[in-house]
Amino acid sequence: MAGQKIGPHPLQLESTWVSAARNAKTLWPFLLGFGITGTLLFQVAISQTADDIKNSPFSNPKEKHY
Repeated sequence: MAGQKIGPHPLQLESTWVSAARNAKTLWPFLLGFGITGTLLFQVAISQTADDIKNSPFSNPKEKHY
């Protein structure tokens, strides 16, 4: 055990870009879905106004909203 040389980790044998290109062929639907979902959520998040936040029952849970 003391004299044995430990080989490199198998995930370090190829570069990140080579691995990403190889996996992109099968993972592109997931990446596209995450991109579209992230874009939509970002658009909704930045479209909120101060009045929307002030009148929201979620940001002010102790106030009564009738």
